[in-house]
Formats: sequence, structure tokens, C-alpha cells
Amino acid sequence: QEILRDLWGFRGFVVSDWGACNDFVDGVRAGSHLEMPTTGGDGPSYLQKAIYEGDCKKEVVYPEVSKYVSAEAFVVKVLDHHVEAAKHNLKGAQIVVAGGYGMGSKEGFDMLFDLAKVLHAEVGASRAAVDAGFCDHDRQIGQTGVTVHPKVYIACGISGQIQHIAGMQDSGIIISVNSDPNAPINSIADYVINGTVEEVVPKLIKYYKQNSK
Repeated sequence: QEILRDLWGFRGFVVSDWGACNDFVDGVRAGSHLEMPTTGGDGPSYLQKAIYEGDCKKEVVYPEVSKYVSAEAFVVKVLDHHVEAAKHNLKGAQIVVAGGYGMGSKEGFDMLFDLAKVLHAEVGASRAAVDAGFCDHDRQIGQTGVTVHPKVYIACGISGQIQHIAGMQDSGIIISVNSDPNAPINSIADYVINGTVEEVVPKLIKYYKQNSK
């Protein structure tokens, strides 16, 4: 009421219904939009109409906020400061081993983590694999995830939906491991290994372990 009295009283308005003003204030506090209270004379209803019709020539009143709210009310105290270390560096990885729904399960993704460890790579995933709960969301590659630009991108069990390709198509070399020779991702791959991930990935792990220094 004090704010309304200051605003309207400043213009010489006579407020005839303080009950309506209380409803107005309560509505503002609740985040609702209410009509301005009824007033006697040349009051808010008239002013509101004049504003909408562009005929309002009255000055804008800026109330002194400090009269109603103290500066201390805006003080924020930091109770704790916590910085969590990054789990991975998927965006900056030189080699990315990514899995799709074709990996079949979380256990299937364990193979990709083993391969990534041997290659000093990071593990990524398609949206389908993330939605299925095979991999964490922060490893999702595509339009709704991370965009990567590695030198080598190994796609395992990924069909190659447009939204996924948008997040990895600028990779240097793309290798697709897929049992479906007609998978869309094969059309942009530099190399295609036609076979199941259960069959191919363990062989890749074994080969790189034997030949890595």
C-alpha cells in the first residue's frame, strides 16, 4: 500500500478501494497479472487507458527502492565453493572410439573403454546408446551433444543418423565397424569393417596391445 500510495498519491490520485489494492499487491507477489485497482478521479484506470491509447503525457515516476527494501536484503553469502574435475576431454581428443545402440549394453561399452585405453583415446556415444542407458549423457556426440574433430574416429555399432553425423563428420579419418553393410555412416567412412562389434573390437584390442610400444 505504501508503494501504491506514493506512486498514485504523487499524481494526486485518490484511492477509494484499498481492498482492491491489497488484492493487487497479493497478485503481484504471487506472480499473477491483475487489473489495476479501481480509484476515484483521474486514477490508474484512466492512466492505464491513456498509456494504451498513446495519449499519456504524464511523467514516469521512479520510487526510491531503498525506502522499502534495505541494501542488506540483496547481500549474497557464498557458503561453499566446489570445483569438480572433468571426467574426460572428448572435445579435444585426437582419437575417439564411439559406440551406438549396436553395442547392445553397458557391458558392450566396456569393450570400447578397453580399446580407448589402448589407443589413448576418449569414448563417445550416439544418442540412441545414451537413451538406452549404455553410456553417460556427457559423452553423447551429435547435434544434441558434443561436436568432435579428432584425427581418427572409430564408430562401433552406430547406424549414422543425421544428428549424430553432424557432430563428427569433420573427423580426419572415419572408421566404421558395423554388421550392416548399408548403414548410413558407411557412406561417409574412409574405412568400413563389416562385422559384429563382439567379433571385431576384441581383435582390435588384441592387435594394438601386441603392436603398441
